[in-house]
Amino acid sequence: MLPDNCYLLMADVCGGSDTPSMAKKVLAWRADENDNEGNLWERLIEANEEVVRKMLVLHQHHELDGGSELINDIGQMTSNQWDTLKIDCEGEEENMVSVVCELRGSFLTVRKLLKEIGEQAGVPIEPESQSKLADLTMKLPGVLVCGVPGAGGYDALFAIVLGEEAREGVLGFWEKCDGVCPLLGTSSATGLEY
Repeated sequence: MLPDNCYLLMADVCGGSDTPSMAKKVLAWRADENDNEGNLWERLIEANEEVVRKMLVLHQHHELDGGSELINDIGQMTSNQWDTLKIDCEGEEENMVSVVCELRGSFLTVRKLLKEIGEQAGVPIEPESQSKLADLTMKLPGVLVCGVPGAGGYDALFAIVLGEEAREGVLGFWEKCDGVCPLLGTSSATGLEY
């Protein structure tokens, strides 16, 4: 569950992927144990579990501290400014900024591992065109992470952003990108809303 004032955004990207074919290739790669990089699959599982743990910690910090205002502050800065904010904060606020920085690092680890698995399996889990778009999105203020959802491929993008201003910034950026169409669904405490 995302804390209040954090948003999951999705976009449709013109392109297409044959998800069943991609999944079969990855499963075949895994079954053949072609993993020469120190068991990428297990490292991916561990990295995903770390994202979940850090997301829960972020949620706990937010609940304890009523961190919506801090989320807004973080959301107005690019990620390379977050360490500076950490220096200016104390106590729980400093801890929350640290968790945000660590969570971003954990998400980036997942992206890296998925890309490696895709390369080894011969599957475009995160194709270069999607990497470029995700990386550009991640340079915007308040973007915690951006990547390719699901089985990957050329047809979608997700982002988790901190604060309403960051949400508007990402949606505006995506609207200006050729072939990218932001989706209108939003999350709520009771599920997906349209």
